[in-house]
Amino acid sequence: MRNIKSFSLGSAIAAISVFPGTVLAQSSSSTSQSGLMNRLNNVAGQSGFETSGATTVPVIIGTVINVALSFLGAIFLGLMIYAGYKWMTAAGSEQDIEKAKGTIKQAIIGLIVVLSSWSIWTFIFKAFILGA
Repeated sequence: MRNIKSFSLGSAIAAISVFPGTVLAQSSSSTSQSGLMNRLNNVAGQSGFETSGATTVPVIIGTVINVALSFLGAIFLGLMIYAGYKWMTAAGSEQDIEKAKGTIKQAIIGLIVVLSSWSIWTFIFKAFILGA
């Protein structure tokens, strides 16, 4: 069984190295890249995004805030995984279980604060800064 897996893997590596053109989805010529960018800009424009390439200060601030809020969401996920791990490895210790429950409650409160701030920021950004 091991020989069959080794043979299959070896055959796949040999085929990829002998025929590299077969695994390429698209050539990397400049004309195809510019055509791709044109299509992406068309789709972005139809979706309501700015496609001119010029960024304004409010757009940059909005991007920074969205990245920061996304980072806080990742922290929430990490806290939930940590608290779940602590709870599962508590081995019946009531003190450890209560600590894990406290961490989960605090993480949920933090998520509520982050989502509230995101919704307030989105409202302010769209209503007052963009004038939409």
